[in-house]
Amino acid sequence: MKQVAIIGGGAAAAAVVGEILRQQRTRDIAIHWVAGHGVRGRGIAYSAQADQHVLNVRAAGMGLFADDGGAFFRHVATRAPQAKASDFLPRAWFGDYVEATLAPLIEAARERGQRVHVRSSNAVAVRGDDAAGYRVTDEHGESVAV
Repeated sequence: MKQVAIIGGGAAAAAVVGEILRQQRTRDIAIHWVAGHGVRGRGIAYSAQADQHVLNVRAAGMGLFADDGGAFFRHVATRAPQAKASDFLPRAWFGDYVEATLAPLIEAARERGQRVHVRSSNAVAVRGDDAAGYRVTDEHGESVAV
């Protein structure tokens, strides 16, 4: 079984986790997402809660996956019909979209029997491991061979 680690809790890590789940539908992979202590997919950039903290890209240009253009704006349009595709929307809204996009992918993968481990801890070391490839150790001393 392939063991894959994704380190980081922001949108880039969420996109990698999501893309693996979208592409890999078999049970021969285990994902270990060492996501830190924040809300998964938000990172620092999309944890901002003030509406004046806006995206630096228009809503129509944002999304989580390259092959799903306009997904963010479609998500927003169902919740804020007054929003326009050309708007620079609040950063928190993108964080909401990432969470709403990723959660069902993780749930569906688990229902298929795929192993998706989300760790609420920070990675503190990545070391080469001749037997496995790498060993990722978190702040609690737990490690996984990937």
